[in-house]
Amino acid sequence: MRCLKHLFVGLLALLILAMVAVYLTPLDVYVPEVEQVLSDQLHEPVSIRHIRIAVMPLPHLELHEVRLGDQKKIVIQSVYAELDLPSLLVR
Repeated sequence: MRCLKHLFVGLLALLILAMVAVYLTPLDVYVPEVEQVLSDQLHEPVSIRHIRIAVMPLPHLELHEVRLGDQKKIVIQSVYAELDLPSLLVR
């Protein structure tokens, strides 16, 4: 019984460390790559100001201040993209 309690505490500590690591990881270094992928798919220039990942309530990416087109007339304050975790695990 005591071993099970230690195992549970260890798993909880790992979960907390993983959540802290997710929040502290700087995702803004990936902005140019995400902009390029979106530009290729939409056939329009795309600029993104900030990327953030959130795990609650479901894991998702948040793209902030997304601008579309050459004139940057279309401005989207935030975009939430849910992650398809099973497809990430299959590869």
